[in-house]
Amino acid sequence: MDKALLKTKIGHVLALEPGVRFAYLFGSQAKGTAGRLSDIDVAVFFDEAAYIRGSIYGPESELVFKLEKALEAGPVDIVVLNKAPILLRYQVLKYGEIIYCRSEEERIKFHEETIRLYLDFLPFRAVQNYYLQKRINEGTFGR
Repeated sequence: MDKALLKTKIGHVLALEPGVRFAYLFGSQAKGTAGRLSDIDVAVFFDEAAYIRGSIYGPESELVFKLEKALEAGPVDIVVLNKAPILLRYQVLKYGEIIYCRSEEERIKFHEETIRLYLDFLPFRAVQNYYLQKRINEGTFGR
């Protein structure tokens, strides 16, 4: 399925979900490198009430089923942006494509918060990478 049609179909499903505030397509589908065995990666931000009242497995479990049925494709992998690690949130924003937005104000607020947290985290990541590389060079990584 071509990317424009994929984004349109996902957007139609998400528009029927009142708890979804905004969503991104990311991964190989967004990059245009998907093969026939590739999954469909969707990052979704839920409003707090929808996130709390979701099924025992979270609101994403029901949404996966609805998306796979509507797309007649799969598997669909949903990342819940509300609880995603900061590096994943940043990657979604940097490389993903917005596919649905109910609240531009909330999306921008989330975007700003993610960038701020990511920039705060960068010095720690640099230290982690330094010591990881040092252990690899010394041959002590994994021991």
